[in-house]
Amino acid sequence: IPIPVYAYHDKLDTAFAYGGSSNNNMSGVGEVELTLSQDFGIPINYYAWVGLNGFTKVIDTVGGVDVDVMHPVVDDTYPDDVNNTSGDKFAYKRLYIPDGPQHLDGTTALSYVRSRHSTTDFNRSARQQEVLSALKLKMENPAVIGELPQIAKDLQGYVYVQFSLNQVLDLINFARGINTNKIRHLTLGPPYSHGQMEGSSDVVIPNCNLVIPAINQFLNITSGKCNIGNIGQSGQSGPQ
Repeated sequence: IPIPVYAYHDKLDTAFAYGGSSNNNMSGVGEVELTLSQDFGIPINYYAWVGLNGFTKVIDTVGGVDVDVMHPVVDDTYPDDVNNTSGDKFAYKRLYIPDGPQHLDGTTALSYVRSRHSTTDFNRSARQQEVLSALKLKMENPAVIGELPQIAKDLQGYVYVQFSLNQVLDLINFARGINTNKIRHLTLGPPYSHGQMEGSSDVVIPNCNLVIPAINQFLNITSGKCNIGNIGQSGQSGPQ
């Protein structure tokens, strides 16, 4: 897709880096918001950024999460970059999470949602949504309410949001009252998109005729669009 300001065609997630973000620098958020608005017509009102260590801390603070692993996760090249004492930030390790009901601590839950070598990126997105839903269930436990101050403390330095701490706690309490069965998920894998090679890169191209109505219906908006320039759509020569 076109990356605004920089006039590059690149993957969506590169907008964060093009905007200047690295490590805990949030300067690229504005570029991500602009990209989503220009290319897909999706307005972003607020953002939350969660670091890897913050994710594990939150999961551990609530006592882990329970998920039903549908397919084993096997990854022989999983990044060994969290709590790594070897000093090699490019180290790898073997990851194996069996199928079936599993209780995941913070480190294992991070591995479950982050592994990308044994399944597709769309399956990874589905696993991320699954863990978020499991985390919400833990938030419904009255015993966890007393842990909210500790959770807020754990988030300091690992999460960046456009909210005050009190607003975050208000949102957590609000989320506890949402009926989990009414939460909808949408992952824009096939048939909404298809994979292909662009030069030496393996990329995912939106199928615009399906993406636009899906965006509008899911977000209840009328501004959805699919601006991918002249890449990947036969018979199309310009932005949608």
